Amino acid sequence: VVDDGSTDATPALLDQMRRQPAGRERLRVIRVNALPAGWAGKPHALHTGVRAATGEWLLFTDADTFHEPGALRAAVIRAEHDGADLFSVGSRQEAPDFWNRVLMPIAYMGISFMYPPLLVNNPRSKVAIANGQYLLIRRSLYQRLGGNDTPELRGTVVDDLALAQVVKRSGARLLLVDGRDLVATHMYHSLREHWDGWGKNAAIGARGGALGIAIMTPGLPMITVGPFV
Repeated sequence: VVDDGSTDATPALLDQMRRQPAGRERLRVIRVNALPAGWAGKPHALHTGVRAATGEWLLFTDADTFHEPGALRAAVIRAEHDGADLFSVGSRQEAPDFWNRVLMPIAYMGISFMYPPLLVNNPRSKVAIANGQYLLIRRSLYQRLGGNDTPELRGTVVDDLALAQVVKRSGARLLLVDGRDLVATHMYHSLREHWDGWGKNAAIGARGGALGIAIMTPGLPMITVGPFV
């Protein structure tokens, strides 16, 4: 676990986990107290974790994700069976409150509009995206591309999108599949968090630039909320 300068209860929770029998054997915590110049937070955290990790595959995943038993085994088996070099799954989005139920479907319809999975998984298409909540990549490919310590990845705040684009341009195999039965998350807990999170993704990660955003801003509410009205 890379504890990226957290200011909440993360250190205490990790310490509690490390005192468990399994935690003493299997959990290593790396604390990042300062961000080097030129780096964004998450790419640097991933870079830090990779330097401590072992194995042929690297799994990047967020701390607020919930993994079903066997999820990792299933992902590795599928990735190797399909010859994927970067394998990512779309996770199940928990929506227990009003704003999640209203905004998450709109946001994901927008993502599907800009990054259709058929094009993402088509080696002949330049369209590329991955889900940073669950991103499995071969270590050999990650190292060959320079990892997160490259100009394209070091300072980005949409690390999953940037890595997917770098991987696909290299000619490696990218695969994005439905993983809602394997991984779940509750991304945002308030309207402000939705605004900050999706606003950042739309501003930086939108295909088509300002024109694409201008089309989707009225278009997505019209086709999702309009029918109910």
